[in-house]
Amino acid sequence: MDGATEVCRSAGIAISGGHSLELPTPLFGLAATGTVHPKKIWTNSGAQPGDVLFLTKALGTGVATNARKSQLPHHEVLFRAAVDSMRTLNKGAADAIRPFSVHAATDVTGFGIGAHALEMARGSSVGIQLFVDSLPLLPGAEAILRAHEGRAVLNASHTNLSFCGDAVTASDRAQTGDLRPRVTLTFDPQTSGGLLIAVPATEASQVETALIAHGAIAAKVGVVFESGEAHVSLCVSGETPAAAKNAVTIPYARVRSHADATSAPVAPAAASAAPSGHGGKVLLFTRPHMGDDGPLGRKLVRGLLGLMAAAENVALPATIFVANTGIELTTGDDEFILKALAKLVERGVDVVTCVTCTQDLHTCEPKVGRLGTAAESLRLILGDAPYVTLA
Repeated sequence: MDGATEVCRSAGIAISGGHSLELPTPLFGLAATGTVHPKKIWTNSGAQPGDVLFLTKALGTGVATNARKSQLPHHEVLFRAAVDSMRTLNKGAADAIRPFSVHAATDVTGFGIGAHALEMARGSSVGIQLFVDSLPLLPGAEAILRAHEGRAVLNASHTNLSFCGDAVTASDRAQTGDLRPRVTLTFDPQTSGGLLIAVPATEASQVETALIAHGAIAAKVGVVFESGEAHVSLCVSGETPAAAKNAVTIPYARVRSHADATSAPVAPAAASAAPSGHGGKVLLFTRPHMGDDGPLGRKLVRGLLGLMAAAENVALPATIFVANTGIELTTGDDEFILKALAKLVERGVDVVTCVTCTQDLHTCEPKVGRLGTAAESLRLILGDAPYVTLA
């Protein structure tokens, strides 16, 4: 709190009032309010074809914090750089560009630069081309992703990609080889990220000089182009937007069985596909108990999963989906349940934990099975497979 007070003071902000929440994880945040002259507002909806895009901070704070949380090897340098970046205000960058013709601007935060660029494209009715080889990255972010791809990617990265859908595409060169981690970082959620700014090409050189003079990064990361529909093309410098014709893919969070914490990443199965010998059903658990939250309700769930895991010559479900407080089944400490679910995974059952629920309830990643994105959850619910709610 002392740190927040110091930063607010340096930004000319007064702290007034407060509110407390009871949560298992300590949280602290600030809600900022203020006033601005109506003729001096920068929006994310005025980018024009031919504009040059600048980014004023390096990307990778999401990967950095996840690497620290997971204690991945060699995360220290990356995490220190992330903290330094997060502690840096955008005031210097904002002051630098104020004299120029800023057509559009947005801060890059939880959506990642890919989704924020798409919002700018939609608000401006244009296409945006991002050059992944020009994106500024925190030192060590690429190396961490190459070495621990499935363990370093945040669940929120998949949520950001799902939000974009097919409105963001990538070229072959951008999505293969050494540049692959940069595409992943395009959807990395940022904390205290930099500004994404669209300025006329005629002023780009002056803007670059001003940003550097104010101590900000002045990375030219893309251009704005005419497009019949709002779109973001992830390319390599020198390519045209038309080169970005492929759907974007990023690695899924590491899948872990309870017995083996080093399982390889596994992409999600299609909602309608049932493994051989399975009944094709989708079982939904929205609570860790059946009926009342008491010894009997929890005993029923334990017994059901245990019997299912041990059953022979029985059509198992294709998918077990846990959501809401039901995520306790895959993230909790009940050894019996974890072993039963791990056995079901070994037998081909897709155990999926709602990624949104883990974020909102501030829990860890699942100890069994994998995380499922919001889009995949919707496909499971609306798919052809019979859907059974058990708790």
